[in-house]
Amino acid sequence: RSNRCFVYFFFFFSSRRRHTRYISVTGVQTCALPILWVEKYRPKKIDDIIGHDETKIRLKGFIKNKSLPHLLFAGPPGTGKTSAILALAIEIFGTEGLRNNLLELNASDERGIDVIRNTVKDFARILPTDGAPFKIIGLDEADALTSAAQQALRRTMEDRKSVV
Repeated sequence: RSNRCFVYFFFFFSSRRRHTRYISVTGVQTCALPILWVEKYRPKKIDDIIGHDETKIRLKGFIKNKSLPHLLFAGPPGTGKTSAILALAIEIFGTEGLRNNLLELNASDERGIDVIRNTVKDFARILPTDGAPFKIIGLDEADALTSAAQQALRRTMEDRKSVV
């Protein structure tokens, strides 16, 4: 049998920029797709992050205390905001617990109240797994959320502050 791999490109257009999603659909066997360099060389630990020394010290303190307040990362594109959150999550949860305890959404694509009510609220409802003290919800470009979605997110954060 031949190893068949189909790659579909979905283009999402928003007012900010064009997003490309890659979805792999395989035949009988799995196929290996090349990893984007951005993902391959993304920092896996806080110490792997270059620069941002004050931020690294604070993030290490959160890891040491196993306590994480609500955080807001702001800055221009490409400065490591998402990489810092992912490295923090890997150090707290490990690579095994990452999938069950981290929800990452791009709020410019999924910006409505339904996403907050369904996806985020359902994720926050389930207790952390793998011995984790809490869960992390990362919203890239959260300024693109609608006002109704922001209010629903605020209520979810207030109701579930011991878990998320």
